[in-house]
Amino acid sequence: MTARRVAFPALSMIALAGLVGSSIVAREARVAHDLRPLFAEGDKYEIKQAFKLSLNLDDAEMKFGEMTLPQTPTVNVNIAGEETTSEEVKKAKDGAIEELVRSYDDSTVKITGQAGMGEQMQDLDEEETGPLSGRKLKIAKAEGGLEVTDLSNEGKATDEQLEELTTDQKAGVDLDSHFEFLMPTKTVEVGESWDIGKPFVEKITKMVTASAAAQEDEKAGEVMQEIFKTVMEGMESTATGKLESVEGDIATINYAIDAKIKFDDFAKIIEKVAEEADEVPEDLAGEVVLNMKLKGIGKFDTKIHQLKDLEMGGDFGVDLKMNMTQQGMEIAVQGKLSGSMEIGGGVTKKQ
Repeated sequence: MTARRVAFPALSMIALAGLVGSSIVAREARVAHDLRPLFAEGDKYEIKQAFKLSLNLDDAEMKFGEMTLPQTPTVNVNIAGEETTSEEVKKAKDGAIEELVRSYDDSTVKITGQAGMGEQMQDLDEEETGPLSGRKLKIAKAEGGLEVTDLSNEGKATDEQLEELTTDQKAGVDLDSHFEFLMPTKTVEVGESWDIGKPFVEKITKMVTASAAAQEDEKAGEVMQEIFKTVMEGMESTATGKLESVEGDIATINYAIDAKIKFDDFAKIIEKVAEEADEVPEDLAGEVVLNMKLKGIGKFDTKIHQLKDLEMGGDFGVDLKMNMTQQGMEIAVQGKLSGSMEIGGGVTKKQ
């Protein structure tokens, strides 16, 4: 038998073994991972959320009648917010929370920068405490929604008690404070993506309307809520999460969000706020277009079934064109704004 005839079956066996081996490896690699946040009665967590936002006015023109203002406003604003909460799950069913008690340990927003025009220029350096800071709430599923009970004043003297939360402030509270909107609702394999567009829009809408409800001026807060809700109806997004890898207990997820808001129905806003606003411009028309792109990385702990770390950031731009009549004078405004945004946080399970 020649060397070639001996080598051929040997090589064939090696190749077959290689194919079988690679098939086994491929089957082992195709593991479905459950990345849903899961909970059990008695679980205790600390949740941290943070954001940074910078906003700059790049170009602007303001006309009053035939006169163009020689000066343009300056907007150079930085906003940073942090919130830390502690939770204890009181009731859970099939891994979902039915009832929990949440303490808002710390909630602050800091605003710095400059805004204004000419002699009206203002230096900004403010720090505000969120309306829920220092509060303790029981949140439970109920027929038709959630039941929110404020436990903050238990055991406190009358002069130490906090004011009762408004209905709108309670409406901004939910059970899904563990980055659920970023996670898949079914098992996924490494390399697989899932859509987070609709949950992302719903979460952002709830966040901005809740921030409006936190305004000290209740009337202004109601107006802002109506404006935010109306504008956010026009938000569209292409947003995905993708499981990149799993090493040990940590699953690494890549996020990509491309969102756009185009709004031109100012008549709808006027209709909603006319009763609450002190003065509404006549013939308000125009268009506002916002484009935003964010990318980020999440680290999901498969042992505790929680997103333990999130870092996300990106840029956005706003094009604004508005025309109106106020006190008999035609006013035209055009502007371009740009900025950046960072979002971070994570969930830690307490022992």
